[in-house]
Amino acid sequence: MLAGRQTVHPFPARMAPPVMAKKLMSLRGPLEVLDPMMGSGTTLLAGLRAGHHVTGVDTDPLAVMIANVAGTPIDVTLFERRAAEVMARVEASWKDVPPWPRASDMETRTFVEYWFDENSARQLRAVTNAIGEVEEHSVRRAIACAVSRTIIVKDAGVSRARDVAHSRPHRTYNVPPYRLVELLPRSVRHVSRVLRKVPRVNTRFQVHEADARELPFAENRFDIVLTSPPYGSAIDYMRAHKFSLIWFGHSIGQLRRLRGGNIGTERGTESAEGVSQALEVDRFCDVHGIAQRYSSILNRYAGDLRRVISEIQRVLRPGGAATVVVAPTTIRGATFDLPALVQELAQASGLSLKARLDRPLDSTRRALPPPRTGHAALDTRMRFETILDFIKA
Repeated sequence: MLAGRQTVHPFPARMAPPVMAKKLMSLRGPLEVLDPMMGSGTTLLAGLRAGHHVTGVDTDPLAVMIANVAGTPIDVTLFERRAAEVMARVEASWKDVPPWPRASDMETRTFVEYWFDENSARQLRAVTNAIGEVEEHSVRRAIACAVSRTIIVKDAGVSRARDVAHSRPHRTYNVPPYRLVELLPRSVRHVSRVLRKVPRVNTRFQVHEADARELPFAENRFDIVLTSPPYGSAIDYMRAHKFSLIWFGHSIGQLRRLRGGNIGTERGTESAEGVSQALEVDRFCDVHGIAQRYSSILNRYAGDLRRVISEIQRVLRPGGAATVVVAPTTIRGATFDLPALVQELAQASGLSLKARLDRPLDSTRRALPPPRTGHAALDTRMRFETILDFIKA
């Protein structure tokens, strides 16, 4: 892989995929498995390969699309043929279409004008028009993932931004290094390789665009829950995903509201729930040593986690097991003992701790910017992860 040229989306690794896969392979099935904060669906794929029925939930529309593509068998030959047809339509039509997404408002168009030059915007509009003409829904999603890979990149893509994949976009280029018509064939080949690895199994695979704080499932539904929630100081993926999602029917305003309501958002709260959590957070982080803004964020985060864990307990069957992977983090020099908070919230909700394992994070494999020195900001914020295993009585 060439540094600065390799895209990292879709199908990025999660923090502890080997841990999840090992647990799922050790369980005799088929069992009902849930990941309520699935991201791109790594845990779901591990569950499929282990022979289980898997269900995933996420609020991020792009994550839902990626997970669906990663777990749904598709005729690769048909995908490649349809993708070639789409690319031919783009070549023939892009100069004649408007340089903004369909049905976009002025705020979204302003965003596009800043981050995309006119030719790139016309090509992206043309490709979304062409994708809309593809008859097969699963193939449309797969081609959309290929298009997204040309936008959300580490360094050089079809936008004027750099470092989009790490959710730190900054405008670097007046003219993007690549055109969509140049990058898309390469991205289609990548997605083709991914599609050939989709498990062909008889078990059930379901993905829902929903909120882990309010799961759309009945009580006692699942045998196993495995998840890794946002770590409180991890990457805000929605900051990057909007670069792609605006081309598939979402406005900047809609995505801002979604991002503002997400778990782990960089926004605090003045709600009664946030205030009631303040003393609890005080015991897991020296909030007096950080600015009020960050204290408020942690209060909200703790309240969100309480709701998530309560929902996990609700949908687990009696005797079911939950594995939650988290990490202690450092925010503005104050250590936030997230594993201890999750452990206490889980026990308060009726989940009994069965085992705890602390292990170092491999900085060369985690889904974070690569470390430059031993003192890089993210290295000091996140060095270990904790695997917490619970049982519902």
